[in-house]
Amino acid sequence: VLITDLNDRVETVQSTLQPLGIVWDSGDELKVEVKPQYERLDQPFDIQPGIQIPVGEYDFVRGRIQLESALKRPVSGLLAFEGGEFFDGTRTDVEAGLTWRQSRHFTGSLGYLQSHVDLPQGIFTTHLGQIRANVAFSPDVDWLNFVQFDNESETIGLNSRFRWIVHPGEEVFLVWN
Repeated sequence: VLITDLNDRVETVQSTLQPLGIVWDSGDELKVEVKPQYERLDQPFDIQPGIQIPVGEYDFVRGRIQLESALKRPVSGLLAFEGGEFFDGTRTDVEAGLTWRQSRHFTGSLGYLQSHVDLPQGIFTTHLGQIRANVAFSPDVDWLNFVQFDNESETIGLNSRFRWIVHPGEEVFLVWN
C-alpha cells in the first residue's frame, strides 16, 4: 500500500512479507508475516482521548502469526497474534474468530480483536467484538447482517442488507444501519 498526499508526498507505506506459509492438504493454514510500515504525520493525531501522536516520520515493523482452519469445514476458526513497534511505542493484537456454515443457506460468525497499545504518551487497550449472520433464501435473494461493539465508542453498530436480484443487472437493496 502506498498513499500520497495531493502533492505526491508519501504519507503511508505498508507491506507484508510472508517468510513462512504452510497450507496442509486439509486446507488448514499457518502464516508468519512481517509487516514493515512508514507513516508521515503533518499534523498531530489523536489516537485516544488524551493520547496524541506527534508530527513526524515513523518507521516500524510488526510481526504476525496466524493459524486458520479450512473454510470447507462446517465450523472453522482463526487465531492470530500480532505485535511489534507502533509509532514511538508498541502494539500487541490478539484476534480470534469462529465461523459456522450450517448449510448453503446460513452462515454465522463471531469475531474478537483486542489491541494493547503502549506509547510514551499513554497506554490503552481496545476490544472489538463482531457477529455476522447471513441468510441466502435463494441465489437471487439474501439477507446479510453485521453487528459490532467496541469499548471505545461503547456503541453497538448494526448493518443489515436485504438484496433481491430481480433480473441480472437489476438489483433491489434495502439497507438498515
